[in-house]
Amino acid sequence: MSHPDLAALNEMSKVQRAMALAATNAQLEKSSAEERVSWALENLPGAYVLSSSFGIQAAVSLHLVTRLQPDIP
Repeated sequence: MSHPDLAALNEMSKVQRAMALAATNAQLEKSSAEERVSWALENLPGAYVLSSSFGIQAAVSLHLVTRLQPDIP
């Protein structure tokens, strides 16, 4: 699965953007939460920061993301 060109996506209309992301969305729908986070870390540019409410679901998310990228702030 290829990664989206975010600059090009930002220039598109809402309808064009939805069409351009359809293949990526279809693939990610089949993926587990871990696979989705891994895909995002590998394909989306920039620095990552993790924020949480520290509730029960947030604890699962914190564990998942920090297991894949331990140095995330």
